[in-house]
Parts: sequence; structure tokens; C-alpha cells
Amino acid sequence: MFDNLLPLKQLQDSALFEHIPLRKTPRPPTIPERVNPARTDGLVVLQDVYAGEGMRGVPRGTVKSLRLFTYHYAYQGMGGLLGVVGMDGPWDIKRVLGTVPVEADGSARFRVPANTPISIQPLDAEGKAIQLMRSWMTAMPGETVQCTGCHDRQNSAPPAKSFLAMSKPPSEITPWRGPVRGFSYAREVQPVIDRNCVSCHNGKPDPDGKNIGDLRGTERLADWSSVTPGNGGYAKTAGKFSVGYAALHRYVRRPGIESDFHVLDPMEFHADTTQLVQMLKQGHHGVQLNAEDWDRLVTWIDLNCPYHGTWGEDIASPGIQRERRRDLLKRYANVDDDPEAVPAARGDVRPHPGPLPQERENHSPRLVTTNARDGRTASAPNSHVVMTDQEKSDQPARSDSFSLSPGERAGVRASVISNSLPFIPGWPFDAAEAKRRQSAPEPAIKRRVQLAPGVSIELMRVPAGEFLMGNRDGGLDEQPVSMVRIERGFWMASCEINNAQFACFNPAHDSRVEDKNTYQFGIHGYPANEPAQPVVRVSWQEAMAFCRWLSVRTGQRFTLPTEAQWEWACRAGTPTPFSFGSRDTDFSGHANFADAKLREFASDPYTVDKPLADATPYDDWIPKDARFNDGALITIAPGHYAPNAWGLHDLHGNVAEWTRSRYAAYPWSADGRDEESAAGRRVVRGGSWRDVPARGTASFRLSYEPWQHVYNVGFRVVCESELKDGGSPVSTASSAQTATISAR
Repeated sequence: MFDNLLPLKQLQDSALFEHIPLRKTPRPPTIPERVNPARTDGLVVLQDVYAGEGMRGVPRGTVKSLRLFTYHYAYQGMGGLLGVVGMDGPWDIKRVLGTVPVEADGSARFRVPANTPISIQPLDAEGKAIQLMRSWMTAMPGETVQCTGCHDRQNSAPPAKSFLAMSKPPSEITPWRGPVRGFSYAREVQPVIDRNCVSCHNGKPDPDGKNIGDLRGTERLADWSSVTPGNGGYAKTAGKFSVGYAALHRYVRRPGIESDFHVLDPMEFHADTTQLVQMLKQGHHGVQLNAEDWDRLVTWIDLNCPYHGTWGEDIASPGIQRERRRDLLKRYANVDDDPEAVPAARGDVRPHPGPLPQERENHSPRLVTTNARDGRTASAPNSHVVMTDQEKSDQPARSDSFSLSPGERAGVRASVISNSLPFIPGWPFDAAEAKRRQSAPEPAIKRRVQLAPGVSIELMRVPAGEFLMGNRDGGLDEQPVSMVRIERGFWMASCEINNAQFACFNPAHDSRVEDKNTYQFGIHGYPANEPAQPVVRVSWQEAMAFCRWLSVRTGQRFTLPTEAQWEWACRAGTPTPFSFGSRDTDFSGHANFADAKLREFASDPYTVDKPLADATPYDDWIPKDARFNDGALITIAPGHYAPNAWGLHDLHGNVAEWTRSRYAAYPWSADGRDEESAAGRRVVRGGSWRDVPARGTASFRLSYEPWQHVYNVGFRVVCESELKDGGSPVSTASSAQTATISAR
């Protein structure tokens, strides 16, 4: 018709609709079978665990093995709703299959049970998950399943190279402490708690009458309730937990029943970021877990803190469904498995007879000096500290290659003092004296560095001086107390670096969001990436790179503060836990800590910021000091709260802050711990919005890997430019209250 159609075939008595022309062609080759129904396993080939988006920035050699686990899904009419399998997740029963090794080049090749949902977690040398796989894969019988890396994209191709795992036979799964079974808190974790914790946390108050938490597994919850939409209470399957589980899970930040649906940063929910692990690693009342205890506790954390290991024991009886499901698995999947089976109980569960010793030998505090120009510390060459043989054996290895220049050595002195805290003339001092020292000999106590139009960093002068560093009543890593001299003054940012400032250096950085508790129905969590909020999820390496970038553009020497500089600046002359007072001081006008405001984490899952009315303790469970309310839910723009006497904001709370120092045992020593090239974990200070005040004192210490992005850790900078004889910076051209430098 109108010459726009060409007839291909016509029949007189028929109409042809969508006819297809055919021609003779050779028979195509037969695609070989990719499965073998006679087998009961499949093969997984992983070329490089470091290659995918989910392991970005993780140094090679970090992953030592892979944890494999599977799921036991709910029976019809049950459902793993909120409060059913665990207090806040997971959805389904999890069963640990075991572990397989990872080769030095990041490759792995291993067999897995066929027709079985498999999730994989890459583990570090301590058996802690570096990344969480919140989905699963399945291998058909005899099938080879291949992936190029952790969270690789579906259409990514494997690299055209050989890898070590292909040079040896496939690995078999090493079982995890017995047969495959549902992970049950009562069977796997409670024995650890009984051995190490219940002798004190036994439901009775401590000698001071304080409730210290009941970790017993023999007492069941009798008052569980929830007002969160979608909880399992309507089916009477929720809240069937022990009192001890309900108390302990509160100290584990985890993805919960739902979390950010984007690929997580590596170690976003690493066990070392949890308050529970941090507390135990710091020697909580002398508790020392053995390797198996740590393994069980860490596995529980990595599996999202489940309580139940089967559906039928406590939640609800599956009835005939149990045998029906098993029969169908045998018939159609050739899998003979009963996930409801409970293995025989072990007979070695014994409560520990009592708490381990809390005290350790006192060490004589030593006077240590630090040079603010390069951050190095030193003890005087002629200092003499007498230690017992046991004390000597407790000392960490120290570097003998560290040395000071003659000019630096001339200003160093040390003293040996008694076991009691030493007297330092002129310390502590009050706010008036702090301001006097800061402004002597000239009043220019501020500097401002322009990064971009409308974006700048304010710096405050911190004078030289000496103080007692640490806390003899604090954690074991805060002891013994050391006398430390800050030999030269320096300039410190009055506030933590915010997202807008960091974007001048790296516009691609995203501080992301903080997950809501429980469900997130289309909601992407609480924003942490607004321009005025402090930058977080920034590694120590990235923070140091920012300092180098800033140094090049200003001609000044910017870096991170050492631990000694940080604590000296934070205290501003005070000997108290906080620059604003004691542990009982109302901090709401001074710091952003975990307080009454965190009750709003119990919120409507359909909105970002609508708190639940009448939330129960099982909706509102994040540890907090509910006496006060600082008005901030997560991070807030730095500078909102009152500064200390030297004009420095948020050294307590908001976000914890990287320091330049390597994490090492006290007493403070000239062992090179402040060197940028020093290997090891780096110290963070100050606590955050997620921490109760006791975790944000002037002396409290934590540490993370230098490449790690932590949800509540940011940084501030110090400027260590050459100082004149009075302490004022060479680059300050006027005696005005504020001097300005511009970044080129």
C-alpha cells in the first residue's frame, strides 16, 4: 500500500499474520550441561575478594578467610517480623556452615552445598566480618558459580589473569565449632556470658546500689511490648527472649532488620565499632575472653545479633510443615536436611567463679615533652625509672632508632616521681588563667584559613605547657598517668572539619546517612552529609591527605594533633573528666552525647523524624544518659555548643576525632608513636553523639585501622608553623584579634 510495504508471501484462501521466512541452516552446537544432578554440591570461584565495590580501600592481605552461612526461612504463618528472631533483626534463622581460606592474591575456590542459599562474609585475622552480604546466592548441583569480587556488578567480567586458588584443589568448608545448626544465643553466646559476666551481672545491684544490668540467661522477659509498626507481637511470636539477651544487644550497633540499601562501606558494622567489643578490649573489670569466647561473641555480632536458632523451640510450632518441607527438599532439591534439629548440648558450660582482678601495678608517671613543630615526643636521655621484672615484661616493644636533634634535646627534661600523682607548678589552672596564657604576649589568638568563597577554617592558639595525661581511674589504656610537656604552642581548628570544608579537597566524599532503628520503609536514614555537619566516614589516611593538601595551599604546616596535643587542648587547664566539669555535670550546653534526645531513634519507619509516641524500652534501647538533652539526634554543625576556655568547640562529643598517634600502651613514651609513618592502628579521641559521656572524657581512648571509615569519627587540624620567641606565628602579619591566610 502506497509502496511502503513489500509482500513476502500471499495465499489465495488464507491470510498470513506475522509470517516468518525460513531457510535451511546448519544445526547449532549443543550447549553442554552446566549442572550434574548426581552431585550434591556446587563450586564457587572468586577471583579477587578485593576487586568489588564492597571492599574498596581494604588493603590486600587483610582478608584471611570467608565465613559461609545459610538461612532457615520462616514457616507459613510465622514470619520473622520485628522482635521475633532477634530484638532488631534478623528476619530469618541463620546457620553457620563454616569457613574457607582466601589466598594471598584475594582468590578463593571452594565447594558449597547445592540448592542452598549461601551468604559470604570476608573475615580479618581476628575472624571479624569486614563486609556484610545482605543477600544470598545458590549453586545448582555440579554448577560452577563465579564472581569477580565482593559486591561486583552483575555484568562485570573476570580479569584475564591466573590466580592462586586455581592452582590447587577446591577447598572444603571447615565446620564452625560443630555441626551445621541454627545460631542460638542461648547455646552459642550465653555460655560465654555465664563464664565471664554473670558473676557480677546477676540481677542484683552493685555495692553502691546501682543497677549494672542483668545478663542471666535463665530469666525470661515477661514485659516485652512494642509500638513500632510491623512488630511480631500481633502473632504472639515476638519478645520470647532472655533478660540477658535484651540487656546485651543494646551495646551492639548493627544493620538491624533493615538498613541502608546501598552497598555499605567496608567495616561499617565491624565488631570493633561496637561498644560491647570496645569495652571488653579495654579490659572491662579485668574480664579476659579466650579465643573461643571471642569467636562466638563476634560471630553473633556479625550475624546481626539473633536470639533464636530454630522456629519451633520458642517461637511457634511449625507442626506438619516441618516434615513437609523436609520431604519437598529431598524430592525436588536432593537435600536431606532438618534445620529444626537441635544438636546435643555441650557439657562444659561453667560459670566463672568471680570477676578477674581489676587492679594492675602502678607505674611511676614520667615527664614527657612533645615538640609541637613535628609532634615527636621524647623522654630525657638521663631519666631513670626503676621497674619490676613483671612491669618490664608488660611494656610494649619500643623503637631504638628514634632520635632527637641537639636543639630539641636541649629543651627536654624528665623526673622520677612517686606512685602518687605528681605536683606540677601552675597546673591545673582556671579559665581566666587559660585565657591569659593564650593571649600572652600578644592578643592575636585567632587565625582564619580561607578554603573557598564562604568556606574557611578558624584556628585558635593553644599555648605551651605541661599537664598530667591519662586517668588513673579510667580504662586500663588510660593508665598509668604521665607528666607531659607541650614544648611549643600550636594552632588548632576551633571546630571539627565539616562536609563543606572537606569537599574543597574531595568533592566526591559522602558522609552518607545514619541508619534508623528497625524498618526503613522507603526512608534513607538520618542525614550525616549536609554541608554544615562534621565530615565522617573519613579514614585517618584521608584526614592526613587533607592536611597535606592544606599545607601545600597555604604554605603552613597542617597536620592532625598528636594524642598529647589533643588532650592538652581539650583540658584547657582542667583536671576533671570534662573541660566543663565532672561526670555528673549537665553537658547539654557543652557537648553532643548520647542522651534523652536519642529516644527519637524509636521512630515511625515511614518518616525520617517522627518519634513514636509512648515508645517502650524495647523500642528505645540505645544506651544513653537520659538525665540531659543536648537537642541533637546525630551529628550537628560544629560550634553549636559552648567552647572551652581556649575557644575550642566539640572536643567532647559530636564526632570522635582522629589523632596523629599510633595506638600504644601508656606510659607515654618517645617510641615514634606520633610519626606519620608508624604502622598500626590510630587513636581517636573525644567520643561522639552515639557515646554516653563516660566514653567522651578528656582521657578516653579508642583506635581504628588507618584506612577504616568509621560512622562517628571525623577530625580537626592543627597548624604547627614556626613560632617567634613569644609564641606568635611568623605568618601572622598584624596584632589584630584574627589573622587570615588564603588557600591558593
